[in-house]
Order: sequence, then structure tokens, then C-alpha cells
Amino acid sequence: MPMITVAGPSEWLGEALAERRMPGHDSAGWLPGPVEGTLLRRSSVREFSADPLPAAHVRAAAAAGQDAEAATWPAGQHGPAAFAILIAAFHLDGLDRGLYPAHGSQPLADPGSGWLDALRQQYADAPALLLICGDLNRACRSAGPAGYPSMLVRAGTIGYGAWLWALSAGLSASVYGSASHQVTGAARRLDVNLRHLFTVAVGMPAAAPLTRS
Repeated sequence: MPMITVAGPSEWLGEALAERRMPGHDSAGWLPGPVEGTLLRRSSVREFSADPLPAAHVRAAAAAGQDAEAATWPAGQHGPAAFAILIAAFHLDGLDRGLYPAHGSQPLADPGSGWLDALRQQYADAPALLLICGDLNRACRSAGPAGYPSMLVRAGTIGYGAWLWALSAGLSASVYGSASHQVTGAARRLDVNLRHLFTVAVGMPAAAPLTRS
């Protein structure tokens, strides 16, 4: 799975979002703060606080990512999106530990599944992971050979849209372009053609250790 670096896509997406009116939102209400300021204060976060987050915040980040994809890849020009976002919940208020559809409450995996904990080692020990999955078969049927690379970039757009929303809301986030076959297996309980493509870890940064002078 090709990796998508942070700097280029984040700046490109920020410019695109600043110029467009997001579906279902007014131009000032889609992000909690201005795009430009969010991009200026972005930083790489790989260690997160153990404090829980409201599940509603994580779901809002997922919805923002979907809005970003819909705005920058209009279905009329690029074909309909075929994505599903899962939430791996570890420390969320309002959602028990487990794996869920982003906008559902029925778990897709046993909360005690060891591979859920392995995801935290593979990506980040964050309160939640957003796991972006897509139907590559559908993408290739719609667009031929171009369907595969465009699907990867569209999945990245969802991920960076969620990342940008989280930063604008005062949270921290990090993105990962490698896939997990365990997540793919769980996603196929929703649709047998889904495949895990991209991940966003969401939380608050771990407190920096105090230093003595």
C-alpha cells in the first residue's frame, strides 16, 4: 500500500476546503476554526494522552472527512464514493471498547479481540482510530485502471479531512497509509468488497515530561 506523506496532501486539502462550500454546512461552520490557522499550528503527534474523548467528537471527525471527499471529488465527475469508516474505540465516552461503524453502535468485533490491541501498536495508542475502508472492485469497475489510484487518493482525502477537523477542534491526530488485513476482515461484515486503506488516530497529545534545570 503506498504511503501518503503529511505535508503535500494536507496543504492541498486545506486550500481546497478553503475555496469550497462543504455540502450540508455553511462555509464558516464546517470546521471549528479557520483552515489557515489550523495548518500553521499542525505538528506530528505519535503519543497520545490516556484521557477519554467524547465519541461524538470522533464521529464528527469522520463526518468531516466524508464531507471533504464529497466536496473535492464530486460524484458527478469522479463516480460515486464507495467508502465505509470504522471506529476502533479504546477510550471514548459514550462508546464501549470495540470496533464499530462510524455512525452505528453494533460492534463488528469482539471487544476482547487481541488484534484490536495490536492496532494500537501498529498505528498509535490513541483513544480512537478511524479506519477508512473502500470498495476497490467498484472503483475499478467504474473507472477502469484509474479506479485504483483514485480510490487511494480519495481515501486519503477522507483521512486528511478528518485529521484537519480534529486539529481545528483542538484535538491531535496522526495519519497512516498502511493497511491491516484484520480490519479488512471486520469491514467485510458490512460489505464483502471493502478493504482497509487508511487510518487516522485521534486524541489529545500526551503531556510532555517535566524537565529539571
